[in-house]
Amino acid sequence: MRYLYYVPLALPIMLILVFSLLLSSCASPEPPPTATPVSLSPTPVAQTTDIAASPAVSMPTETSTAPQQTRLPVDTSWLRVGRQIFAPSTDTAPLDLETSDEVSIPIAVTVAPDGGYLAYVDNSSIPARLMLRDLASGTTDSVTAEESSEVSEVRFAPDSSALVYTLIGQQSWQIRVRDLATGAEQVLQQGSLLPGEDRQLPRLPLPVAWTPAGLWVRLVLWGTDAPAQGLALLDPTSGSITAELQREHLAAYPAPDGTRVALMTGMMPIGAIPQTALVVVDLADGTEQTIMPERQGFIRMLKWSPDGTWLLYTSAESYETSTITLTALRADGSDERSLIFGAPEVALSLHDLDWFNGTTPLLLVTDDLEGQLALHQLPLETFTPGGLQSIASMVLPDAQMSIVQIVYVP
Repeated sequence: MRYLYYVPLALPIMLILVFSLLLSSCASPEPPPTATPVSLSPTPVAQTTDIAASPAVSMPTETSTAPQQTRLPVDTSWLRVGRQIFAPSTDTAPLDLETSDEVSIPIAVTVAPDGGYLAYVDNSSIPARLMLRDLASGTTDSVTAEESSEVSEVRFAPDSSALVYTLIGQQSWQIRVRDLATGAEQVLQQGSLLPGEDRQLPRLPLPVAWTPAGLWVRLVLWGTDAPAQGLALLDPTSGSITAELQREHLAAYPAPDGTRVALMTGMMPIGAIPQTALVVVDLADGTEQTIMPERQGFIRMLKWSPDGTWLLYTSAESYETSTITLTALRADGSDERSLIFGAPEVALSLHDLDWFNGTTPLLLVTDDLEGQLALHQLPLETFTPGGLQSIASMVLPDAQMSIVQIVYVP
């Protein structure tokens, strides 16, 4: 916050200010200031960083809370409902997602593949903090408590041994990897957000998926609404780039093994009709397979099957529509089938999707009339309204209707 002082001041004005301060101390306190958005300086500054300097490996300062409760069973799916994580098919008490104000809804909730850790961003604080809960002990650490930069793009390693996240400041960024066993952190990559000498904006790498092939990052022009400029595969140990794909896109969904990526391309202008396409790119030779030709609408969610042979995604024709089309097809574009939610045939709202037992679509839906949240299987062989099979349900609290999602599947 900047203050502007006028000197010299007349004595009467000083007396008025003193009495004003005394009166204001008896009034209700003002709300805290809002966070300043990240912006780019018009003039580049060489070797400038506003993120605390870190050695290659460090032990960050943390703040911990007392254990809350034991972990949820790892042999069943977990659902995030507002500020809590549920295992709806069990009698286990839900996990609470703690925030500074005990009211705000956390963002970027993600669970390690083995169910051992839970990470989320507490955006009730300024700046937002990365929270990490050890589900075996129940303790929660504020990983970035000492940082003045925002946290973004949190991902776990495929073997659940580490966590990667991005710190974004006013002028610089860092990608950090945290060893979950020791708490040691490594700065994988770092750079400036300021334009270079050629006045070109730098491409900020944002992690999108950590696969056995490496860490996939999207290359974005920070502070703009331009599409991502491409993808790069980073070595999660050294940070070196092992592969790169120069392809503009709106969203990227790497395959589980990291050898292919589904890309949503096209345009999604604000206040206008979106026009998008879906393609799968083989990263070994760059060949593309068109899955959905460009048309009105956009992809809302997409999940590869664990073996990489199927794609499951939802699409909508506009931003306002409540009608969602669920599509399943093989990764080569064949054997397509679809089902429309929000239509008379399936009067349910579809919120999230995944794969059950690796081969069967798993859907998170709400029955808005009944106030029920439910998990359904939808076998590929019976991809019809009659094929929906409820496997768990719970009453949905009205106050937590804002965010519901699948956060863990065994």
